[in-house]
Amino acid sequence: MTIDRQFPGNQSLAVGYVGTRAIHIVQLQEGNPTTILGYVNGRPYYCHPADNPTGPPTLDDQCSTTAGFPPKSNPTYGIVNQNTAASETWYNALQMKWTKRFSHGLSGGITYTWAKMLDYGSGQQGVEAAAGEAVLFPQVRFLDKGIGGFSIASNFKANVMYRVPTLPNFQGRIANVLGMKSGDRHRIPCTSGIRCLSPDFL
Repeated sequence: MTIDRQFPGNQSLAVGYVGTRAIHIVQLQEGNPTTILGYVNGRPYYCHPADNPTGPPTLDDQCSTTAGFPPKSNPTYGIVNQNTAASETWYNALQMKWTKRFSHGLSGGITYTWAKMLDYGSGQQGVEAAAGEAVLFPQVRFLDKGIGGFSIASNFKANVMYRVPTLPNFQGRIANVLGMKSGDRHRIPCTSGIRCLSPDFL
């Protein structure tokens, strides 16, 4: 959906909204996930601190560095990789474009996009895990929903174009484009034993 308006002085402004939704995206998933011991504020934990062998870890009482994960859901098997069509994505963006036609064949414009993409893990292929695309704990899949690895929040571009005066058997234009965009998001460390590196935590 776009609204375009012409203004005096050979100017125009367009403002639009873009929204997309995708479902049933192929994603690598752990078919035999680790058992969850419990939850702290809605987040699962997978180990007990030494001072509290039946309770959850805390900032002051964390799990031992030698603590291992609980057994798998089915201890008979180890890791089970399975491809599922359970991933989804959401994309919403506000787009703005301003153009101006000057005299003597000179024109220019500015475009800006403010966007956010959410998903359950991003990758270039549905079977890879290198980009954080794999789901290791499908029991708490809702925690994986967050800003996608390919999401660009801000994208700015400016352009200038000059139309060379028409000569016999020659027509030409000279143009230049400047572009800037936001970078990748950062990750932060957190308490060991509590699954808090999920995208929704950042």
